[in-house]
Amino acid sequence: MFASDPKQTCSNRTPPGQDTVNMRRNTQCLCLLLLAFGLALNVSAMERAYILSPDQANQALKRCSRPTPKNVDGTWTVTPAVVAQLEQDLNKLSNLKSIQCCVSGESVRNPSAFVRQYVGVTIRGRKYVYINAFQGPIIHRATDNVDAMMHKPFMVCDGGVSAWGALYDPETRRFSELAFNGVA
Repeated sequence: MFASDPKQTCSNRTPPGQDTVNMRRNTQCLCLLLLAFGLALNVSAMERAYILSPDQANQALKRCSRPTPKNVDGTWTVTPAVVAQLEQDLNKLSNLKSIQCCVSGESVRNPSAFVRQYVGVTIRGRKYVYINAFQGPIIHRATDNVDAMMHKPFMVCDGGVSAWGALYDPETRRFSELAFNGVA
């Protein structure tokens, strides 16, 4: 209704300035809703990322059907800040092709869809994050206690592109040494 409509009465007109207040309130609600949605997406991605303690590095590097980095000379504690940075860079991994056994020339499609375990290793004194990754359905078939299992490196033998490992350099923000599991 327009203010010039003779049928309009004073009782159903919006008080001066109220439109602005309502618009601000609606905008704030929309912003909060979008923020909550964004945080929910980020939380769901982080629910697939787990930091392993440095004492688990040797076990994480013992894979039964894929090569792992050589010349590891130490370990370090991966921080949540490094994980947040890695997670931001994760899609860059899709551009890297494996040149190692067992699925040479393949890349990781949608790396955030995999469960990822992160452990800090040093190679020639330089800090890297080793990523042990596998598809989610594998863990649900393997164990009922997923939380307990996420504190230890998860072993997947064979499986091809459903399980892989890679190095991440937090200083250069680059991935390397992508390797997929063998195929039975």
